[in-house]
Amino acid sequence: MMDIVSMDKALPAILVNKTYGYVHSVYAKVINLIADNRLIAVCCADMEPAPDTIIVNYMDSFIKLNIKSGDNVVIMENLIIVGEVFTIILKSCSMYDLSYLISCTNSKLVMSELLHRTEKLVIIYGTHSSLYNACFDVSDNSEMTRIFRNKITDIRKTNELRNIENVIDIVTELTGLGIGLTPSGDDFMAGFFLIILNWSPYLKDTISLKYKECGNKTGIIGRRMVENAIDNRARQSEKCLVRALFQQSWYEVKSYIHRVLNFGSSSGTDTMCGIVTALHVILISMDRE
Repeated sequence: MMDIVSMDKALPAILVNKTYGYVHSVYAKVINLIADNRLIAVCCADMEPAPDTIIVNYMDSFIKLNIKSGDNVVIMENLIIVGEVFTIILKSCSMYDLSYLISCTNSKLVMSELLHRTEKLVIIYGTHSSLYNACFDVSDNSEMTRIFRNKITDIRKTNELRNIENVIDIVTELTGLGIGLTPSGDDFMAGFFLIILNWSPYLKDTISLKYKECGNKTGIIGRRMVENAIDNRARQSEKCLVRALFQQSWYEVKSYIHRVLNFGSSSGTDTMCGIVTALHVILISMDRE
């Protein structure tokens, strides 16, 4: 049995009643569960707080526990029972809330300088995914890069026309594009929406409506990540990066960029591509104000 160290403040409400589900996927540091059509990510103790996540007092690889995709999950009587070998004790623990808004206090000049530095770091240290190659004009003749390059070009041209709603339309067309548990297009959208909605919260209803029209084009993990971003919920490092970008702290910006870039094989880089693109949108909007 394992104890909970901490969990997302939004999760306890779905852990009260007896619920059945299944194991979606198993990785060294994360077990993704689906229960009552909700995602619950069980994470090792050295993982950072994130939406829909329970952090347990376990430091080894979950793969060693012989848990498989499709194994049954039962939530009952203060327990989460996973398969036949893994039980989590639901008890009092610290709760984290990742839904707070971060206001932008920077001038356009400061934002421009932070964008320039951020973009430079992503170019130097980012992983060369199809989306990275499209965003930063790296030679790559693959079909996926071509698709991403066309979308990024459309975003840039539309942004020059200062029509944020049309930009959002194009961004949502990236839903499900790419491969992996969270496709590159979903990672991009999560980073983009996180920045845009902290800068301009009034856009939430517009973005939510547009995403509902296309959210079923991707898997549940990618969909929940984007839905969380629209609700202003993201991994702790991403929220800290937004605060640093919006409140002029270059030392922290640099530190958190590296933390975000290190997430997954290319997910962190693809998220940063969305963040950089959103910062460009903000700068154009500042020109209009």
